[in-house]
Amino acid sequence: MHIFHSFRILVDQKLCFIETIKTSIAELTLLDDKIIHCFVEDNAEFDLDQMIEIREGNHALARGEDYCVLLEAGSFTDFSKKAKEASASNEHSTGRIALAIISNNLAMKILTDIYLRINKPVSPTKAFKSKLEALEWLKGKRDLHYLQKNSSVKRNAS
Repeated sequence: MHIFHSFRILVDQKLCFIETIKTSIAELTLLDDKIIHCFVEDNAEFDLDQMIEIREGNHALARGEDYCVLLEAGSFTDFSKKAKEASASNEHSTGRIALAIISNNLAMKILTDIYLRINKPVSPTKAFKSKLEALEWLKGKRDLHYLQKNSSVKRNAS
């Protein structure tokens, strides 16, 4: 079940509209234009059902547009084999430009490295120690994606 929240905050003298979706194990927040932060709760059992629920939440926040994901898993989160396979697949990657995974401890770093080597995700996927580095990488992937998409549309129109 999705619980949808939206609220307004003042940032640098600008009114910002923040949207968040709460799933059974995660909170999805639209951080920046087409970048979604997925924070998975501590001790979560992340299986295929939760993967699908999160994908649906991402699609809802992105409103049919392509998007990037910043994944931050809580302590002792357990990702099932089926969830890892689904996450790397074409079906689950539809609409996802790129995935940045925050690996801020050794256990998460090892799990992420194994995931990248074994599952070979379809969309660009990379591990980072810091959110700032991850966000910069995602912004670059997003900007390049939309630049290529817009130039392709202009070529087809002429």
